[in-house]
Amino acid sequence: MSERGRITWPSASDPLWELDWELDPPPRSDGLTVRNVRYRGQQVLYRGSLPSLTSINMPGAGQFHTWSLNYATAEYRAGTPGKKVSVYTGYYGDTSDVGLETHYDVPMGGGTQRWTQRWRFWADGQIQPQLFSYYTRDTEQNWSHMPDWRLDFDVTGASDDLALLYDPTETTGHGWGKGWIPERNERRWWVYSPEGRMHSQGPTGPSAGPAARTPGTAVRWAVMDKAAPNRGYMIAPRFSDHYAVRYVDIVRYRGDETAAVGTPYRYNRAFYQNGEDTEWEDAVVWYGGFMWHREEGTPSKRHLSEGPTLWPFRYH
Repeated sequence: MSERGRITWPSASDPLWELDWELDPPPRSDGLTVRNVRYRGQQVLYRGSLPSLTSINMPGAGQFHTWSLNYATAEYRAGTPGKKVSVYTGYYGDTSDVGLETHYDVPMGGGTQRWTQRWRFWADGQIQPQLFSYYTRDTEQNWSHMPDWRLDFDVTGASDDLALLYDPTETTGHGWGKGWIPERNERRWWVYSPEGRMHSQGPTGPSAGPAARTPGTAVRWAVMDKAAPNRGYMIAPRFSDHYAVRYVDIVRYRGDETAAVGTPYRYNRAFYQNGEDTEWEDAVVWYGGFMWHREEGTPSKRHLSEGPTLWPFRYH
């Protein structure tokens, strides 16, 4: 079985957001997935998913544990008989959003690991793919979770994309505004919290710049359509007050490159990095998050959240 639906919000006659969503059965393990996402009538995402979620050193799970997020592992929602996905609208002063949510509860290590997966679409065009973690048992053990989102941007259309990196310390002009550096080939950036230090795997040189940077917490990426009026979305990573490693991969779209590959440990995982051109092509962004359960075991340390923030430009 699966669960699917469509959102047209706030009204069918004057929508800000239009999108399809799905929660598929095994063998798919993409979690709650969105497709054909349009804001103000313009295409944003062809598909957004959570293809990979790995835990390291979790109680009862061994060194590595890969979670399957799909219809079979999701929980039925209270108040929505027979449904595993809830759709809601929130109002917060002068802004509002429409969201999707599902839960996964798994007994593990003498406790229960609860995942809450959400997609939030705000009236101002902001998108927030989110994952929340809660472990019910007190423990003195440290462990971490690493969720990997795949964001297949089709800004205005599938082709003509350009990915850019924003580094406020960049002094060389590249023609896209101060600090903006074009990423013309497939490339991976590791981002370290809390200081915003970075290093990369991929092309370097006069156009790409150095393999190591320290842009601080102002770092951003963007995927922009090169055709006028140059619409696009910025991707802002989440920063922590503790040590954490997140990453952003820019890759060229390939129809068979939708699942996480390689070993469970992210440093050895190859997300289709082979140096292909991404400029004037269909760009895909993989965002790898980091969630750290600390040994204190207090309730505040057991509630964790992760996910990037996506901001539109030239969509109004």
